[in-house]
Amino acid sequence: MTRTHVLAALLAAGALAVTAAPAGAAQLKVKDARGDVWGAADAVNVTPSPTISEGDITKTVVAHQRDAVTVKIGFVKLSRTGPYAQYAVRLQGSKGVVREVLVESSRRDRSGVHRVFNAQGREVGDCDAQHRIDYKRDLVKVKVDRGCLARSRKVRANVNAAHAAGTGVFYSDNVHDTAAQSTAWTDWVKRAR
Repeated sequence: MTRTHVLAALLAAGALAVTAAPAGAAQLKVKDARGDVWGAADAVNVTPSPTISEGDITKTVVAHQRDAVTVKIGFVKLSRTGPYAQYAVRLQGSKGVVREVLVESSRRDRSGVHRVFNAQGREVGDCDAQHRIDYKRDLVKVKVDRGCLARSRKVRANVNAAHAAGTGVFYSDNVHDTAAQSTAWTDWVKRAR
């Protein structure tokens, strides 16, 4: 399955717009229920997989600092197993600019690589972004320079994760609701002064 097929299959499972606490500060914390992972063998067969803890998102923190936006994604469990994992962080600035940082790890590179895309899915080469996958702390961190978001005063995030188990099934979770993938956004987070 390609990245597009995986996301399409998981989006087909449904999406609800659910947001967390009100923005207005430089940081927003969003909690996610445990046991809301979904499995997809193809675009039609998407089923709840509540016993899967690998890749199960528990919380996300969006921090909007003076020079960067940092998104930290906490999981029940991250492990260095399985052939592939992806962590998709979409950020939208109040000026309308959207950037998606796609972090991908594989058997060849467990520390992962990232690419940045615009709203149309085209790769953006001039956006300063960083990532770190911390398997000991079950945490993925993505940091994006505010210049990539037109230095917007407010940002919001959309966070989805998926991983292959090596059995032909992709498992996924998101921080927004109990669907397999979500197109929902967090509340707006104002820049710290």
